[in-house]
Amino acid sequence: YLLNYTNHAAKKIKNSHLMIISCGVCKEELIIYQKVGTGQLLKLFVERILACEMGIGHSDQLTCPKCQNVMGYKVRIDGKLAYKMARSRYNTRIKHR
Repeated sequence: YLLNYTNHAAKKIKNSHLMIISCGVCKEELIIYQKVGTGQLLKLFVERILACEMGIGHSDQLTCPKCQNVMGYKVRIDGKLAYKMARSRYNTRIKHR
């Protein structure tokens, strides 16, 4: 997986697993994320992103660079920058190490 941007400040989070987030329309793999816990991906914390295809944190929306599908909206949760993900606009799968 060669993605354009890597987060060098990201730390390994205990009890997390890697998740690949792809666009729900064009199926392009966009983000490698450290997901904590079970359940659906509803909030995408910027500090947990390991690598991504587009610049993160600059725009108010998380959009696919290929087809311009809007997958999430920027919010602040407890002072941390995050994206509230829009359901059915993205796909996730667990990446096994």
